Amino acid sequence: MRVLLIAILIGVGTITGWAGPKAAVVPVAASGRPEVRTTAPSNDPGTLTLRKRPRVPGDHLQWQTNHPGPGVRSYTQPSGPRNGTGSVWMRVEFSQPVLVGRMPVIPFLFGGEPRYLLYRTGAGTSILEFEYRPTDADAAGAVPQLDPVMGQVIRLTGGAAITDMSGNLVQSIVDGADRLVVFGSFFRHYRSVPAEELNQVLDIKNPYELGGFLFDPESNTPYYQNPAKPYFTNYTLPTFKPAANGVEVYKVYYNSSIPSLGGRPTLASGLLAIPDTGAARMDLLSYQHGTMFSKLVAPSRSFDLLDLKSSDRFWSYETRPVVATAGGQGMAVIAADYFGLGDSAEPHGYIPKSPHQQACLDLLLAAEGFLAARGIERGGLFLSGWSQGALVTMQFLEKLEAIGRKVDGTGTEASPAATLLMVQRALFRPRTPTPTETGDLNLNFMFILSIFSYEKYYDRPGFAQTVIAPEYYETARRIYEWNTGMEGILELFETLPPGQLSGKTDARELFRPEYRDPSYFSGSEYANFLRLVAAYDFMARSPIRSWNGVQDEFFTPDVTVIPAQVQRIWNPDSSTYIPVPGGSHRGTFIRGVADQVDWFKSLSKNP
Repeated sequence: MRVLLIAILIGVGTITGWAGPKAAVVPVAASGRPEVRTTAPSNDPGTLTLRKRPRVPGDHLQWQTNHPGPGVRSYTQPSGPRNGTGSVWMRVEFSQPVLVGRMPVIPFLFGGEPRYLLYRTGAGTSILEFEYRPTDADAAGAVPQLDPVMGQVIRLTGGAAITDMSGNLVQSIVDGADRLVVFGSFFRHYRSVPAEELNQVLDIKNPYELGGFLFDPESNTPYYQNPAKPYFTNYTLPTFKPAANGVEVYKVYYNSSIPSLGGRPTLASGLLAIPDTGAARMDLLSYQHGTMFSKLVAPSRSFDLLDLKSSDRFWSYETRPVVATAGGQGMAVIAADYFGLGDSAEPHGYIPKSPHQQACLDLLLAAEGFLAARGIERGGLFLSGWSQGALVTMQFLEKLEAIGRKVDGTGTEASPAATLLMVQRALFRPRTPTPTETGDLNLNFMFILSIFSYEKYYDRPGFAQTVIAPEYYETARRIYEWNTGMEGILELFETLPPGQLSGKTDARELFRPEYRDPSYFSGSEYANFLRLVAAYDFMARSPIRSWNGVQDEFFTPDVTVIPAQVQRIWNPDSSTYIPVPGGSHRGTFIRGVADQVDWFKSLSKNP
């Protein structure tokens, strides 16, 4: 009775394990993804029909995930029929027992033709089974297979639902009136970006793109033209090659898992940009983004059609120049949002090593499958990242080489890969500005996000309260749990030490008193976490170039040089440290992004 009441309350129809009707043969337009709708004539519980949903550029609000519920642990490939007779079957395993309402379906190809597996049985357990019964319209000897272009998903149409035993929906995304349970990946094309728009991204005269990114409000000029800061004035703005082509941008939803939490499944999001060259073979660049304070500015949102003056658009700039430089020169580009950003319903994952590695790896595997399904052979594989993303890039490189995946070239900009040393330098040897050297900007965001992230991703409830000073804890927690746009969050940072509104100039005052002692800090659990996430002292086989700003306001050259020095012990001919004269944190990023594409192409075997 309780189960039936839950089903009625959430509007999913009767919870059932009923076997259902014979699968219908559903034609799917070759030009687009099918949308399944269910009608219910007389005693037939579901006849599949189609309606193509128009694409709405930037309509990310229709694609939000629900809060974490049961996720998909594994799935089988569709198999059968055996000896030309019988049905095609497939299983999907969830992380806990689930209930089923009405008729969930799985799109697949049978002999190259689109068909649907219908839900058959498994309600009340963690494993659901789906079946397709071939008809006379199917070719003899047809082979079933999932198709990344159609989406590796369970479609919940016409009121169908899959919930946990309490009626909470499984992890899924909204698709108009439907939901999709992504057990593999789902790529949704949402924008065609022409070469002209990519070139605007790299125009220093455009105040909404590069001009705004490098703008100094004190002088009302690009930062390197401010005479009050002479240490920046020897920076040289790089010359960008005009984009040779546009790109097709996809929002990607994919099933992943969190290794540090026992492999708990989770639904992640990211971006894929495919050059519109029509080439049959493309190099692939995996870009790892830097620190982001809002879900709404992650890579999968970077090409949303927002008001040019909106703060969310400004703060989502980072991914656009990577797509403009690499994508505009014929390389495919992927960028994971990381867990907790974009459309992920997880808490913000900031620098946890194995979760970052898994998020990036699963997006790479999904993108390779999607490109192959589109008839595009992947050429060389390259990695790039800035700031936090430079650390994640080295973490990802370490993972890829550990599992035997070749990386043809790795570029980092402003790398904090020696993470503990970088934090200790900022806390115990902060810089003050001089006529020849920049001082440190407010780095409290890095401490706050990493402390709470360790608590959440390594299952340490209450940890942050043992580290952050009590008078600042609630504000810090509010910052970490921020789930709206950028408006207001930067002001909150300034109310905490050493922010301008805090009345404090010592960043150590953000911490409890014991953490203000270098010896205690070095032996603390927080310091051990920072040691754990560092990624520089493994033997990398990939050629590495590291661009680092001589005047970086966040990460000092004496720390950013360490990963390159260590790598040169293993491979002296393949690790190059490139100082950027006058390079601020952002200026260093722009220099590296401009220079790395030609270097990647020199390493590529792509004709």
